[in-house]
Amino acid sequence: MNSKQEKIAKIKKSCKVGKIISRIFNIICIIACVASLVGTVLTGIGKVQIDKNGITNLITGENGPITSEEIAELNKLTDGALAEELDASVGDLIVFTRPFPDFFSKVIVICLITAFIAACTAVLFHLFGQVFGVIITEDSPFTEAVLKKLRINFIILSALILLCIGLFPALIAAFLFWCIYNILDYGCVLQTESDETL
Repeated sequence: MNSKQEKIAKIKKSCKVGKIISRIFNIICIIACVASLVGTVLTGIGKVQIDKNGITNLITGENGPITSEEIAELNKLTDGALAEELDASVGDLIVFTRPFPDFFSKVIVICLITAFIAACTAVLFHLFGQVFGVIITEDSPFTEAVLKKLRINFIILSALILLCIGLFPALIAAFLFWCIYNILDYGCVLQTESDETL
């Protein structure tokens, strides 16, 4: 085995490891995305229940559960009112906490953003795994099939960075990808010339 074949064998071995790692991170990101979506649904259900009931069942007076009159009195109070502000007819409260009106909405938005970012990251790791897979199946990393896969993945990756992070990081990533692509394209030309001379 000559040095060229040894280096290609090393590259393919590295790509096999890269493909396995990409698959593992892809699965982790998919699990995170699903967990975030489940969190969104559960938070939405909780928000609907609290909006429907008006107040949580955690609030109890000294004589047991709060009556509807006491709930009406509580609803007149502002968010975060202390027990001392309550009318004497309500009785002493063990705990009085009212969630912020938009608390659940904020949690839902955070869960949705987390799910979106996890989904985008899962797509990125899937794309990386595809590139590694193409390099493994080709005779050389400098082939047209590898360049085509890289070109498509670099465009998708730049678009995802634009969506998730912003314009400036996407422009930097696109410029770096363009540089890497040109280097690999030149390697592909050299490989073609080398194959033609043999």
